[in-house]
Amino acid sequence: MMMLEVVHVDDKMVYQPCCFEMFGYDILIDSDLKPWLLEVNASPSLGRETRLDVRVKNAMIADIIRLLDPAPYDRAALARVLKRRLGKMAKSKFSFQAKNDNDLESDLREILGDNYYPRRYGEMPAYLGNYDMLCPHTKCYERILKLKKKMFKTS
Repeated sequence: MMMLEVVHVDDKMVYQPCCFEMFGYDILIDSDLKPWLLEVNASPSLGRETRLDVRVKNAMIADIIRLLDPAPYDRAALARVLKRRLGKMAKSKFSFQAKNDNDLESDLREILGDNYYPRRYGEMPAYLGNYDMLCPHTKCYERILKLKKKMFKTS
């Protein structure tokens, strides 16, 4: 059901391999155990008003943080680098274009340390927790997309 909804709007979604988006699906299950999609929320509530909310959403938030794998960094080093860079910028026409930034690599090493390597562009996270990647580039997604293109062929 969720895959069909994603394929329905795939032409409106921009693929950004180092990003993610969370949707909240409101599904009603009738007496015959048939699911009915009521709505999809682009910004689902993370409020935790009940014990079930606490259990489900705390686990989800923990999974998201492990999935994102935020970089450990040295706050003092970050403050030093920012202070130096802002001072340089105030004194001149210094710009922070990565192509022309000779200090970028050494500044990143100072802030992140020598042993941290961020994921490469498009690389899957090491930990997915209870998440599944639905699209793009999954067999199910490609199969449904192909069917959609067949059904709605434009000439």
